[in-house]
Amino acid sequence: VEALGEIEVATKLLKDEDALQ
Repeated sequence: VEALGEIEVATKLLKDEDALQ
């Protein structure tokens, strides 16, 4: 399901942002 893929991408972006802070 595409929705799950979008959630994975969103989660990855959030983790990347946390790593930068």
